[in-house]
Amino acid sequence: MLKVGWLLCRSLYSEKFSCAITLEELKKQANSVVTSIAGHPCSQKRFFEESTKRVSSQNSTLRKIRYTSLRSLTEEQPQAIEEIKDFWGTMWNFGMAKYDDIQHNEYLEEFVPGDEVDHTFPFEAEFGKIVSYLPNWKAAGLDGVYNFIKKCTSLHPYLHKIARRICLDGTEQNPWFYKSITYLIPKGVQSKGSNFRPITCMSNLYELTTKCMAHVM
Repeated sequence: MLKVGWLLCRSLYSEKFSCAITLEELKKQANSVVTSIAGHPCSQKRFFEESTKRVSSQNSTLRKIRYTSLRSLTEEQPQAIEEIKDFWGTMWNFGMAKYDDIQHNEYLEEFVPGDEVDHTFPFEAEFGKIVSYLPNWKAAGLDGVYNFIKKCTSLHPYLHKIARRICLDGTEQNPWFYKSITYLIPKGVQSKGSNFRPITCMSNLYELTTKCMAHVM
């Protein structure tokens, strides 16, 4: 620091603490502070790492408690199946009695043999773009495949061939491809049909295939 700077510091120090101090004493105090800081260069980093470990440990404990509570649930709660069906059935059946086939005909396209449209399946580059639109994180279904495949570009050509055969050739896949398991956290004993809702949690490969099918259609 320039001499003018030290003089200014001494002036501010004397004004703040109402006492006189020499330049040598002021420099000694400044050097002691610098030495103290230099002795702990990683204090902030170490604090951040410890905080991260602490939060991670707490999250791990919560997950263990959650899965332990799920495993302890061995008794199935009897549910009013018919009540659930009656409640949610109104979504599809309400008010449909007043419509007849004549009113629906104008919305139906007539199929004429020989007039089929040639569906073009996405090329590999387009398929890679569809893969890139997948969410970064999603729990895997029965296929056990996570969306980390977004970064595994070497797998994309093989996935492209599989999805193409399914969409264009109608190749039938194994049952696990179309099935899923959804784990739900219980929230007390439900008493009404309106407390239940249909839910689907399909595998990531299945959802990727449906995205390709939507592109074709």
